Amino acid sequence: QDSLGGNSKTILLACVAPTTLHVQETISTLSFADRAKNVMLKVRANIVVDDKSLLIKAQAEIARLKLLLRNALNKSGDSSIIDNTEILDGQINDLALENA
Repeated sequence: QDSLGGNSKTILLACVAPTTLHVQETISTLSFADRAKNVMLKVRANIVVDDKSLLIKAQAEIARLKLLLRNALNKSGDSSIIDNTEILDGQINDLALENA
């Protein structure tokens, strides 16, 4: 079943012989074809993701996590950690500008 699945069209051609000499092979082929006919596929569209969209998603996630961290630090009242994160944010922005 795994070899028949995937995001592709599958065609099965069963070749049978009308002679009594090949009757066992014909029965085996027809049995396989009947089983293969009953395979149900779950079709999914292939998703093409480019680097730019991945980068945008990653930057949005980083911004969301920074906001969560900043809110948690504000609740704890430790201003030295908040100051350090602001310094690090500035350094990150400087590096991003250098690499752009």
